[in-house]
Amino acid sequence: MTLESPQLTRVRQARAGLLLTHPFFGVLSLKMNIRELTDIPTAGVDTRDLIFNPAFVDTLNNAELKGLIAHEVLHLALGHHARQGKRDKERWNIAADYALNPTLLADSFILPPGGLVDAKYTGLSAEAIYEKLPKPGNGKPQPGGKPPIKPPVVKAA
Repeated sequence: MTLESPQLTRVRQARAGLLLTHPFFGVLSLKMNIRELTDIPTAGVDTRDLIFNPAFVDTLNNAELKGLIAHEVLHLALGHHARQGKRDKERWNIAADYALNPTLLADSFILPPGGLVDAKYTGLSAEAIYEKLPKPGNGKPQPGGKPPIKPPVVKAA
């Protein structure tokens, strides 16, 4: 029998807590497998898995952890993975974050520090926000030759 990590236990408990406070997000999160990965900086989703870095989970309080899970679930609920098309993955994820985070804040979620929120994007689709974001090509090349995106300014709503 393998014991699960304290971080996995916290993620499972936060997911269960969503059932009581935000059933929509709780039910959707229960449909997902949970996986720990140390080679990602924070967390993410694919079509069936909620993926998280245990070290990142350690930096979050319980409210932020619930907000993180709801954030990741909402990416799937809004079909962001299916709507990306041939768009740049990093820039698309930034646009999708700007599109969904105001919804979470309006529903009383607490986002982890660094969550992307800017009032000028409120009410816009990820597609519309994507077109407004800086295009790759500004700054120094990243490993693999891909230039970085200039980080967007994070402003509170």
